[in-house]
Amino acid sequence: MKRTLSGLALALAALSPFLASAAGADAALVKRGEYLARAADCMACHTAEGGAPFAGGLPIQSPFGTIYGTNITPDKEHGIGAYSADEFFAALTEGKRKDGAYLYPAMPYTSYHLIEREDADAIYAYLMAQEPIARPAPQTSLSFPFNVRMGLAGWNLLYGKSVRLQPEEGRSEAWKRGQYMVEVLGHCGECHTPRNLAGALAQDKRLSGGLLNGYLAPSLLPGDLAARGWTQPDLASFLKHGMSAQGSMFNEMFPVVHHSTQHLDDSDLAAMATYLLGDQPPPA
Repeated sequence: MKRTLSGLALALAALSPFLASAAGADAALVKRGEYLARAADCMACHTAEGGAPFAGGLPIQSPFGTIYGTNITPDKEHGIGAYSADEFFAALTEGKRKDGAYLYPAMPYTSYHLIEREDADAIYAYLMAQEPIARPAPQTSLSFPFNVRMGLAGWNLLYGKSVRLQPEEGRSEAWKRGQYMVEVLGHCGECHTPRNLAGALAQDKRLSGGLLNGYLAPSLLPGDLAARGWTQPDLASFLKHGMSAQGSMFNEMFPVVHHSTQHLDDSDLAAMATYLLGDQPPPA
């Protein structure tokens, strides 16, 4: 018996460095996922005013009716606790729930379809590490025919992967990182690109400005930004602090800065500014 216990103790001692390493890797993955969830601005749409983080319930107004942000805590009944990493990735990139039903495109899978798998897995690890909240989201209320989820199959076929990246050849590393942060994780085009009658992004007019809840989301095209006096330092400062020489954040931009961009690394903010201003070198 003593020999067996001694052998077990030796085995555990031998395994302990590997267990500690695995725990450290998991913690690092969750930490990275927290940062990426900030960059993807998950909090803004999945947290109701005064509600628990990621527990859903936020009303999102659209021309077709009201959509409610869903619960993305690890609650198994009302949240995403029963989702596998593969199913979570499908929700992000294909707009599909675990049961195969389509999500409404208030969820920006039209941008997230380009997310890197390792980034999606890190966000999944972070969300699964949150407190599960047993709260169902209110029922979405859309007018006919937009309330028929089956119709989204055709919509997704036409528009589900409408966001496309520009060629990277000859671009700086900062520009490449900025494109990913702006177009994919930050999904800036979801508000700053006009939409057609079907509610899909007009990609031939990407980032040229959009209408959101009666407010104009201004053009983010390099020439238009430069014409309004924006510089790379000003843009990075605005994303960090919500204000610059060109003005202050308001309306729908407030939660973007509050929940997302103020928490980003300075290098990522600079990369976003580099991309938006067309990879032009900052003034000396």
